[in-house]
Amino acid sequence: MSLSPEIKRLPKVLETFHKSGLMYELLRDSLVTKKGYTRNLVEDASRLSVFASVEVEGLENIPKERGGFVVINHPQIDILLPSLFYFTSDVKEVRERDLVWAMGIDLPMFGKYPVPFTRTILTNFASLYPDNIIPVPTSKVREHYGTGRASARERIVEELNKGKLVALSPEARVEKDNAILPTEVYRHGSGGIAKFASCRGIPQIPVGVWGEEDRVKVKIGEAFLVKTNQTDHEAAIELMAHVALCLPEDYRGPFRNKEG
Repeated sequence: MSLSPEIKRLPKVLETFHKSGLMYELLRDSLVTKKGYTRNLVEDASRLSVFASVEVEGLENIPKERGGFVVINHPQIDILLPSLFYFTSDVKEVRERDLVWAMGIDLPMFGKYPVPFTRTILTNFASLYPDNIIPVPTSKVREHYGTGRASARERIVEELNKGKLVALSPEARVEKDNAILPTEVYRHGSGGIAKFASCRGIPQIPVGVWGEEDRVKVKIGEAFLVKTNQTDHEAAIELMAHVALCLPEDYRGPFRNKEG
């Protein structure tokens, strides 16, 4: 059984955070800081900008007032994590909106088995940015997996009802060979949330994220509403089809050579 690709790429992520001085602070605050202490994600992103290059395109597609359900693909962690910081920062700076991320709190090590202690560390990390991160259990072998996911869904729906922008990935796991995963693995819950949003006129906003040479690229597509007369899984597929159109052709996986 081989190591998860996310574990293999973790040193590259840590190097960027180490150079910015954030690694020590985040570890310290995740492990030993008193409960209730929070950090400013936008300010932390500005410190990372010196050491990583992220280009964000299509910010005009982010609504300035109403809520939105932002759907994104799930590239490797060394691409996804920088995009989380920069995308959130740019949305705040340019569109004056706060972006809330539904973030998995289980880092896989061997297949379905998570790295020991990661749930505690990642849950604490999420608590440092309570206005920007919703922790979501992703490992079924963990205790309280079902109740934890139900709680996360309730928080997502609550934030959407408040007119917030909430982002998540229907893939819910890291991509293989930098391409969108097969449709059968998409989380049905993302489709259900999208249908809920569509019924209330809350748009879905597709976002493609990928690595290109030494840069991370983020492309935001035009908002849309999923069809509500379909199953949750079909809705999740529709979400990812729109995300695919924001990516280069080679990264679109099952949606290659298909028109929007």
